[in-house]
Amino acid sequence: MGTAVDRLVGAAAGRHAGGALGGADLACHVAGPTRRALPLARSLDGVAWVDVPVLQGPRGLARRAPGWGGLRLALPTGDDSDATYLAAQSIAAGVAHAVGPIADSVARGPQVGTTLARLASGAPKARPETTVDALNALAAQKDPKAGAIHAVPVTEQELYAYTAAHPDSGIVGVALSGGTASATFPAVSLDDQSLSDAQTHGAADFVTFLGRDANARPLAAAGFRVPDQPTPKATAAVAFATVEPLPAPSVAALTAIADAVTTE
Repeated sequence: MGTAVDRLVGAAAGRHAGGALGGADLACHVAGPTRRALPLARSLDGVAWVDVPVLQGPRGLARRAPGWGGLRLALPTGDDSDATYLAAQSIAAGVAHAVGPIADSVARGPQVGTTLARLASGAPKARPETTVDALNALAAQKDPKAGAIHAVPVTEQELYAYTAAHPDSGIVGVALSGGTASATFPAVSLDDQSLSDAQTHGAADFVTFLGRDANARPLAAAGFRVPDQPTPKATAAVAFATVEPLPAPSVAALTAIADAVTTE
């Protein structure tokens, strides 16, 4: 899992991604040029993570996007679907009104558990295995409104890479408000008695190498948010907007959140 900047990706939504730090969005399919009117994407402006389970109701989108029914949010839980868990963290934090890391007791509590179980039960029954599977399904849909999937959680970097490889996919990301979990990809030094001095020093030298400006630039160019590097430039699919960071919870809290969102 990891800490994640979560967002949702779906048929007709908005944008996001990450790197040394990676974010997530609500990805959507617009069935045409991404600069065309995006009814669902625009209707989700101002939506907070905590609102997502409510939008999944039978008429959850009635006031924001008439005729769309409820938000069909895919929640892949196989390998390479970390954004689902990042979205769950963001929703849990909103439910708990957390201003810091979500406490273990709160993550295991009935309010968070019930909300995430509702989120999981409201997902389309035909569940894609991975985030990329869901993106492929979104891109293949002819009619975003009638499609089996409206959106799927995705990190900024995932969406950036996917839309760069599939420029005609018609998928865009929507950044939701509220504390947003982020996928982090840290470079760490090694310190263990079983390691030789050469291994320890080699790992430390690699961390230093990655931190040098010229060596960090390719990560930023790939859509990651890298410390001391400019934020990647926005694209038609990924805004790289300012997000409200969400402190990472403990492993116990992460486990409780993951268990709740995978409840059938």
